[in-house]
Amino acid sequence: MSISKTLLTKGLSLKPVDKLMFIQALNASLDKPDSSIDELWINEVINRMDAFESGKAKAISFEALKKL
Repeated sequence: MSISKTLLTKGLSLKPVDKLMFIQALNASLDKPDSSIDELWINEVINRMDAFESGKAKAISFEALKKL
């Protein structure tokens, strides 16, 4: 049995209050900043701005977008 299946099986057998505590702990672990993801987003923004400023990408209005 894989680790994920084992964790799920054990998690489902917990008492409701323990399940809630486990879920809250997992959720809290996802809320931490990840500098590698931040760096990827920064690079994406820079690339998009460069494309826009060089004319390779064009902006459209929200109204035009709604018509698509």
